[in-house]
Amino acid sequence: MAEYLIARLNASSIATSAKPGQEDFGWFFTFVLDSSEYCVVVGFQPNDPAAGDCWAGWIERQVGFFASILGGRKRGISPKAIALLDEALRSSPEVRDLKWCTPEEL
Repeated sequence: MAEYLIARLNASSIATSAKPGQEDFGWFFTFVLDSSEYCVVVGFQPNDPAAGDCWAGWIERQVGFFASILGGRKRGISPKAIALLDEALRSSPEVRDLKWCTPEEL
């Protein structure tokens, strides 16, 4: 999913990480929009018998260490950044049942 989103954003002339990084929760990559850097985090939740396979992800601001400790990753996320990811996902025939929610709704 991260590689797919990188390719889609690059096709729209959005600067991204060359490749996704990997952590224990899944994968992440960064992109720049309107001089702000964002981090997209995605993880795979396989084979739920009731709902099927699922990708879960979120977007954060890319900020420094101290700003991160003070909650800066969750503040100042542009609606344009979310709309950009939404368009990249909704325009794919492979993506179904796309749902956006706030952290409080999870």
